[in-house]
Amino acid sequence: MHFMYNKNRERGEAMVLYADLLFFINFSMDYLILSIVSRGLHKGKRMVLCSFFGGIYGVLSVIFSVLNNPFFQFLIGAMMVLISYQPKTVLQFLKFYFLFLAVAFLIGGILYHILTNSGQGFVINGVFYFDFSIVQFILLFFCCWIFLTVGSKLYHRFYNNGIKNVKIRNQGKEIWLCALIDTGCQLHEPITGFPVMIAEYDEISEVLSEELQGFVGKTIVGPIPEPVYQVPFSTVKEGNGLMTAFRPEQITIVSENNQLVLNRVLVGIVKRKLSDDQSYTALLNPSMII
Repeated sequence: MHFMYNKNRERGEAMVLYADLLFFINFSMDYLILSIVSRGLHKGKRMVLCSFFGGIYGVLSVIFSVLNNPFFQFLIGAMMVLISYQPKTVLQFLKFYFLFLAVAFLIGGILYHILTNSGQGFVINGVFYFDFSIVQFILLFFCCWIFLTVGSKLYHRFYNNGIKNVKIRNQGKEIWLCALIDTGCQLHEPITGFPVMIAEYDEISEVLSEELQGFVGKTIVGPIPEPVYQVPFSTVKEGNGLMTAFRPEQITIVSENNQLVLNRVLVGIVKRKLSDDQSYTALLNPSMII
C-alpha cells in the first residue's frame, strides 16, 4: 500500500510529488501497521528500521513503476514481517504475515472510504493519491491509530485474556515472552517452595549462561551446581521426571493496566513447543499472579 501526496489542489494542474513528504507518509503508515500487528511483542527498533525501509521503497516506487507490481508489494511485506518479528517457524511467519496483510487492507479500506467520499483523492493500481494537507494527514494517522489500537485492546481483553506479556531479566539481558496462564501448571520447587513457570528453550536461551544451557533436558547426577534447579514433575505424556530450572534476576508480568514484578520464582526449561500456533511460548503458574 503506497501513498502519494499532491501539493497542487486546482484541477488541471500537474501532480507534484515531494520526496520528503512521500517518505514521511509511507514511513508513518508502515510503522502504524507494524505496531498494530506486533502489539505486545516489543520489537520497536526493528519496526522503525522496517518502516524506514518501507518509506524508501515508497519513494523508489514512484521513480521505478515496476516496483508497484503486486509481486514486489507482497515480497516487501514479507521481508518487513521477517525482519520485524523474526518468526521462528513457517506457521508463525504465516500468522504474522496474514495479520500484517489484514491490517494493511483494513487501513486501505478506511482510507478508500474517506478519499472517495471526500473528493480529495483517488486510488490507481492500489496507490492512494490525495490532496490532504500535512496537518489533515497527521490527524487521519492518529484517528487510524486510535481506532486500530482500541480494536486490538478489545480483542486481547475478550478473546486473549489468558495470555500475558512477560519480561524475564537475567545476566543483564532481557527477553519478552507471551505466556499462557495455565491452571494445570502448579509446579513448585520442593526446597524453596518457589512457583515455577515453564518456557521454551529456544525463546530464553539468550539469557542463559553456557553452563546452564549444558544442563537443559538432562538429569544431574551428584551435587547440583548453585545456579541450577531440578524440579520434579509428572505429566500424562512424559510420566515422572526432573525439569531443569533457574532463578532469574526478575520477572515482570504485564497486564492491561499494571505490572507485577517478581523475583522469588523459577523458570523451568523445556525443549519442545508449548503451543501449536506459537500464540504463546511459556506457561504461567497461577500462583504467581494471585
